[in-house]
Amino acid sequence: MSSPWMSSPNILRRLSLADLLRAALACHRWRRAAARCLPSAPSPLLGYFFHPAKTGPLPPFNDNMLTYYEPVFDPLDTSSPRLSLDFAPDVSRYQLFDCHQGLLLLQPAASLPKVIHPRLLVLDPATQRRALLPPPPRDTVPDDRRWCNSRYYVGSALLSRAHPSKLCFEAVCFAIDGGHPRVWVASFDNDQCRWRALPLDNQVVVDFDPYWFEHRCVHAAGKMYWHICNSRRVIALDPATLQFTYLLAPASLPDGCKYRIGETPDGRLCIATVRSR
Repeated sequence: MSSPWMSSPNILRRLSLADLLRAALACHRWRRAAARCLPSAPSPLLGYFFHPAKTGPLPPFNDNMLTYYEPVFDPLDTSSPRLSLDFAPDVSRYQLFDCHQGLLLLQPAASLPKVIHPRLLVLDPATQRRALLPPPPRDTVPDDRRWCNSRYYVGSALLSRAHPSKLCFEAVCFAIDGGHPRVWVASFDNDQCRWRALPLDNQVVVDFDPYWFEHRCVHAAGKMYWHICNSRRVIALDPATLQFTYLLAPASLPDGCKYRIGETPDGRLCIATVRSR
């Protein structure tokens, strides 16, 4: 007669996840056995590598340097999706500006006057769906004529997504009107795009040339951040309230130190610095 321990894996595989957790709490040996019986889950999709053009020639290498390996994307297993942007033949005319919740947001590569909002191309490589968002209409801002000549468009970003099974999302455009930030929100659902403009955020003053804003935002710890070149401040947008605030770099950072906003594996806000060796 076989021992109960030898037949335990067959028993554990028949348990529900809740019962399997209770069995794992019994002792170390049961925990190891329960871990081997957990159902395998597909690997999460963390992001995308965007490379619209062929790579350039390799830099010259010395004989004493390490071997160079061409970077390639290889799915983890046969069940992983082979992601491609071939379903969007005009993607070569766009530049990637944001990647969030499985969606890509791109803007035209051609330069436009900073008073003009560009069209936005949003792609879902996993389902090969796409949406082309027109610029926000002029009447979204009641007194638009007052600001249209002094407006400085900074950039756009993805705000939220309803569900991965459908192309239903929100995106924001960020611009400076008269020294104060303003956002336009695009809601896309059922192949329809609706724009709305929020009032100027008069509590935040942009007292420098908006040219120094970086155009791409960073999603970290539940907020969106735009870095400012040569500044110890970054501007943050709260997706819940759509209010702007400034975030100051820690006083311990030396002057001229390059830093980036980031997020730790457990979801906390962090700042990474780059120093010369």
